[in-house]
Amino acid sequence: MHSVLSEAAALQELKGEDYKSKGSESKKEYFPYNDASYLTMIHTKVKRLESLAFESKTANFESAYDSVLDLINYASFYGAYLKEKKKK
Repeated sequence: MHSVLSEAAALQELKGEDYKSKGSESKKEYFPYNDASYLTMIHTKVKRLESLAFESKTANFESAYDSVLDLINYASFYGAYLKEKKKK
């Protein structure tokens, strides 16, 4: 596994702690519109990367690398959702 994937996994675990709410059982609270929710987040991250790459912008807060890590994680959330959906 590439070190970028390991870093994304570690970030996912750390950020996951911030998003856990008392009584929260699933990602449904954060992705209430199923496919559309996941695809919207993936689209948003891709647009951020395009903005940084093609508009020669300097990031004030979230670098292109940060966006790539988030994109990896959103894609993994979507993949897990699709895998679970297929089981039903």
